[in-house]
Order: sequence, then C-alpha cells, then structure tokens
Amino acid sequence: MKQVWVTSLDKDPAVVGSLLATIRQYGLAAEGHFWTDDLGKIAWKGALDRIVDPAVAVWVVVGGSKPVAASVGFGLTLLALSAAQQRRQGPVLVWLDRTGKMTAAQLPMPFQGAEILPLTAPTLGAKLVAAAHRPPAAAPPLPYRLGVHAHEGYGTWLEVGPIDASWAGSLVGVAPEGKIVFQGVGPAGQLPQKAVLEYPEQGLTLCLGETEYSAWAVRNEITPADSHYVKIDGAPASLLFGPYAAGDVAEVFVMQTACIP
Repeated sequence: MKQVWVTSLDKDPAVVGSLLATIRQYGLAAEGHFWTDDLGKIAWKGALDRIVDPAVAVWVVVGGSKPVAASVGFGLTLLALSAAQQRRQGPVLVWLDRTGKMTAAQLPMPFQGAEILPLTAPTLGAKLVAAAHRPPAAAPPLPYRLGVHAHEGYGTWLEVGPIDASWAGSLVGVAPEGKIVFQGVGPAGQLPQKAVLEYPEQGLTLCLGETEYSAWAVRNEITPADSHYVKIDGAPASLLFGPYAAGDVAEVFVMQTACIP
C-alpha cells in the first residue's frame, strides 16, 4: 500500500486528524507529525527516516496559517536536502496552503516543484491519490553538490563542491540572518577530522542585487572528490555558494531557504 507522510507546520490536531482520515478513505496509508521548530536540537531530523522510506510515495506539508518563520523554512530545507542525499527519486511533494495565497516562488527552493493545493479543496483526496501514483519529477542536472551533515553534538554543516570541473577555491555565504562559524576542506561525503586551509577568509561581504551576504572562503582546489564544509548557526533565508573568485565578478549559485511572505 502506498503511504503518505504529513508534516504539519501548525500544531492543529483537528485539521491533521481530518486530513489523515481523508487520505485513508482513499485507500492510502497515512502518518505524520507536527513540526518542532528547534534548529539547535536538530529537531527537523526526526522525520528523516520516514521521508526516505521507499514506501512513502507522497510527502505532504500542511502550511501554517501565519507567515512561516525563517527557522522553520531553513529546517524544512535541511530536511529536504538530507532526504535527497539518501533518496534520489521522490517522494512526490505536495504543499497544502492554508492562506490561499502561496505561490511556488515563495517556498524554499527544494519545495518549489511541489504541487500547491488548498487545504480545503473538495477533491483533495483524489488529488493525493493521483500524486501517489505519479512518478516524482527527475532532478535537473546541477554543476554543484550541496549536502547536509547535522547532529545535536556537532551542529549543522553544509557541504559544497563541484560535480565535474574543479574549483580553484570555494566560498559560502548566508543572508540576511544566520552566520558561518567554522569551515573545513576534506574528502566528499564526510566531515573532515582535520584540514589544511589555503588562504582562509572570514566575514566577506558579497552583494547580489539588494541582498548582502556574509561569506567565508578558502582557496584550496576543490575537485569532484573534495568538499568545502561550513558550520552554520541560526536560520539564513538564502545561501550563496560556488567557486572562489578574487575579482568583483563571480559565478555563484543561490538557494532560497525560507518561505517568503
């Protein structure tokens, strides 16, 4: 039996109970949880094992009735990126909107391909059945790797690196909140126990449009087998990362990590 996992941003048992009952009436198994907003304790990771379960065909996020806090958006982003590391295909994403105003561009980037449906849609059950039998969209090819390593003991680290061509250095920036507090370079896929950093830089200010990023950088060569790791405290709404450039112009990648009101 295909399964649906429900993440509710509001702790509203009546709404979630009704949603689970509807899903089950349509022949799908349904379970879920209420979101815990605690980045310091890595609370977002509690649902990871369920979301990466191949039996889960649809991940439903029930949006909040109020604007979504930056910490919630960043936690959702970390959860989605972590799930993608372990499960390359799926599940299908559905965002249930309680405001009637949410658009894809307002969601954190990992959720911008989600199907957005009104929570009160009369055909919601049928639409979720259709989603459960729809293959997830293939991830577009990207020139970079972006991973997450998180544990309450050692905090939240992002891992970035190239897919093919090497980078002559690497930088990562956050905006407008959150901060980078440590960095390292080492083999891809695991936090390095020790690292030699070449010309490390901290507290760089990078401007992209009207957004100002605080960035850290290294000039180590980053091959497809290497990664640049940065430890992040707080909840940035946007990430900027890519190969290091000494001049005023750089080719970088940007990821929205918050729900934009």
